[in-house]
Amino acid sequence: MLMSLWQVDDSATADMMTRYYESILEKGEGRSEALRKLQLEMISSEDRALRHPNRWAAFVLTGNWQPL
Repeated sequence: MLMSLWQVDDSATADMMTRYYESILEKGEGRSEALRKLQLEMISSEDRALRHPNRWAAFVLTGNWQPL
């Protein structure tokens, strides 16, 4: 289960979840790997707003981390 530890902007969450599930369903990545790569992409983004931890750090996995 992917969950948020605090409230995150709706548009940022929608973008992040779209990219997260594309990595899982289209690329076959594991859930933890998909989240890790997405968070690293956001950290290294040129967009200062995306780099801020309030956009990516709230999301954590719990339960089964393996590919679907």
